[in-house]
Amino acid sequence: MGRKSVVGFVVVLGLLLGMAVGTARAQPGYNQGDQERAVRQAKAMNDSLESQFDAMGAILSSACFLVFLAGFVVGAAIVVRWYLRLQAPSDPNQLVMNDPWVREHLARQNVVPAPRRPPADD
Repeated sequence: MGRKSVVGFVVVLGLLLGMAVGTARAQPGYNQGDQERAVRQAKAMNDSLESQFDAMGAILSSACFLVFLAGFVVGAAIVVRWYLRLQAPSDPNQLVMNDPWVREHLARQNVVPAPRRPPADD
């Protein structure tokens, strides 16, 4: 490498560094008002999220309660159905005797007619 190439390299490096330094700026710092505004915004967002989580918790707990209530009602209906089915009479004669029409006709048939009197001789 010659002396001219080293000098050229240093010149190019100096130009690049000069451009980088010339365009670099310090970041603006937060002043007290900006920090307070940022804190207020963060608190407002936290309060909003907290109220949304509370609402979601209420909805989920209500939905869970309704699911358990529906399960209880369905279970109770099944138990009552089985109980009534087991308590129903299975004897055909007993089933027939529970019918009011059959009982009425049986009562008519079982009426003992009054004995006939012989005709009176005049």
